[in-house]
Amino acid sequence: MNNFQTQVYEQLDKLDDYLSSKNQSERILFGLIVGIVLAAIVYFLLFDLSNNFKLNKQDMYNEIESKVTQEQAYIDSMENGGFLALEQRIRAVQNEITQAQGDLKILQGLRDEIFVYSKDWFLTFDDASKAAISMGLTVNGTDVKMSDKATLGGMKYSSFVLFGYGRYSSILKYIDWLETYGKFISIDSIIVESKDNRLNFSVSIRNFRGGV
Repeated sequence: MNNFQTQVYEQLDKLDDYLSSKNQSERILFGLIVGIVLAAIVYFLLFDLSNNFKLNKQDMYNEIESKVTQEQAYIDSMENGGFLALEQRIRAVQNEITQAQGDLKILQGLRDEIFVYSKDWFLTFDDASKAAISMGLTVNGTDVKMSDKATLGGMKYSSFVLFGYGRYSSILKYIDWLETYGKFISIDSIIVESKDNRLNFSVSIRNFRGGV
């Protein structure tokens, strides 16, 4: 038996001794008082538990009611055109995307066409003249012949004749430069002749457009 149990039994013995010394009416009155006290304690305990239970139930009810209200509001919004509006918006966006893709293809075609027909020639007249001058030749001018014709590869070209005079070694150097300039130009003809105490030359160059 532990200390707490011993103290309880001692108190009960004291209470029994106290009651045994009293008459019957006093014992009944004391028992009634004890009963009232115990009843009050039990009542307040049950009342507190009841209040806590009611509060918990009220909190649960409020939470459920709030969720139901939210769900109902969502359902009402959908019924009032939410689903239809969303579906219509998706279709509208899909149509916009389709239209934008079509416009993009058209713009790409226009861009490619503009690029092909506006890009500089692979060898411009000015570049051909500057190259000849840098090699010690004198350029008298150019005879330009534009053409809308195209080769079998689809590349459009023009042709021009650059003519002038200079030393034979410089003319050979210039011809070599033209031949190694690139695959998008070609030399149609070369004429070198001595006239008026100087060596004249004329070079016919076929020049292709870039960008194809």
